[in-house]
Amino acid sequence: MDQNQRAAVFHQNRSARGARRAGGRMRGNARGARGVGDRMRGAVSRMRRTAAVLALLCAVLLLSSCARNEESAQETVPYTAGQMILAAASARQETEELYTDRVWSVPTGKGQTFEQAFMEDLKSFFLEMAAMNRLAEQRSMKLDAAERSSLESAASGFYASSVSGNGMAAELTEEETRDLFFSYALALKLRDSMASDRKAEVSESEARVVRVQELVFSSQESAEKAAEEISSGTDFDTAGRDAGAEDNRQQLLKRGELPEETEKAVYALETGEVSGVLKENGTFCIYRCISSYEETETAANRQVLERERVREILREALGSYLREHEMVIDSGVWEEVVKGAASPYAGENFFAAVKGALSQ
Repeated sequence: MDQNQRAAVFHQNRSARGARRAGGRMRGNARGARGVGDRMRGAVSRMRRTAAVLALLCAVLLLSSCARNEESAQETVPYTAGQMILAAASARQETEELYTDRVWSVPTGKGQTFEQAFMEDLKSFFLEMAAMNRLAEQRSMKLDAAERSSLESAASGFYASSVSGNGMAAELTEEETRDLFFSYALALKLRDSMASDRKAEVSESEARVVRVQELVFSSQESAEKAAEEISSGTDFDTAGRDAGAEDNRQQLLKRGELPEETEKAVYALETGEVSGVLKENGTFCIYRCISSYEETETAANRQVLERERVREILREALGSYLREHEMVIDSGVWEEVVKGAASPYAGENFFAAVKGALSQ
């Protein structure tokens, strides 16, 4: 398996709803976990996802699914050990600010510590950022004069304040710092260009979040008894209690969280309406629509879905490129990065500095 195939897979933050039902419809969660160690272990999967902000453009791609042509040309990433150490140091700094330095020894459940998994993800970042730069060049996309001027000024100030004073001067020159700013900025520009594509748009209907109340029964007979009472004017909660509902809960729902037929029925409800009895994963359910459109949650969900769609567009484009070009990092250089990344760093965050320069 080559380095591109080992690129980290960052899963979408899907609802645990189906899992809860499969496990006897119990609604367990990690909020009751006690102790620092338990909290960290419970946060590992979230950290792996949020590490994307420290890796490729807040959207690490699923390159493990990209088949590579056996005759593809091999390209070495154009980054020095010093450049990669700088980005890695910023990434580690941000992670420690969120989770403390104890996080690095937390096991991920895959025979690795979080630190080992983190460095693999970071390696994927450099491979993918280099590929995105090449893809941008193929599309004749460049940083304009104003962007280059702003980035050059920011890089110069960053070098003076965050590199020279942090023991990195021997490993990284001001020119290399500037080039790394340019590289990350160009990858961001390509991402933003793809994000503006109409294919990345998500409709209001796709993103719509609804709020419902659900009664769950183990038998169809009990569910139908409750449905009859509700039709006769009995309060929803009372009908559920009288019929022996095993669960009575309110929740926000997004598309894709329910079985297809159940989703159709639930999303067809207007506020205040009640569904019929719906068979779902071996149980029988009745839904009451509390709100057929949750405005704030829908807007937030739309942003999440659009980011996911951009990620898919990026994956498709990069996959096409990487089938013809294999990106690699020299093993000796990477060993230097792994060692240097663990050194204390108190400078400015590299990723934030680039984005700040672009926003001016």
